[in-house]
Amino acid sequence: IQNAIQESKKVSFTYKTDTKSSDREIYPLSVSVVDNRWIIQGYDFAAAQVKHFRADRMHNLAIGNYIDRPRYSKARQLKVTALLTSRAQYFLDQHASVVLNVKKGNPDNSLLEVIFGSENPEWLIKALSTIPGRVQVLEPPEVAKAFAEYSAELLANYDKVSLDS
Repeated sequence: IQNAIQESKKVSFTYKTDTKSSDREIYPLSVSVVDNRWIIQGYDFAAAQVKHFRADRMHNLAIGNYIDRPRYSKARQLKVTALLTSRAQYFLDQHASVVLNVKKGNPDNSLLEVIFGSENPEWLIKALSTIPGRVQVLEPPEVAKAFAEYSAELLANYDKVSLDS
């Protein structure tokens, strides 16, 4: 997949969930790990949008020929603004396809203000929760609230596991 990304080649595969199977053809954009699962982000030609695919559900993978980067609408993308510590640079490098803008978030340059574009806020919330250090979602308010709730749930589960051990 990484080679297909670097060489601008399309990827075809059969995607299998517990209940159905479908043939997909994508233009891969990035590879990442979220919740200990490999996730492939790519432009799905049939759906005409960027989607996320679990690698463990991809079967009969085939790398195709070179293609020009598809032109797709970003109109459906939700713009999410977050404050991150400078320790997040690795995350930003790995998820460059969803990073729209990065600027210094404070005078001493210890924080970055990042604008992400994603059609899947649930995925973005989970992905942001993997960043080490401080993460604060600023906008939009509904995503900030969902991120705070998800983070609180993760901490509560961590505390519970720690106490049970």
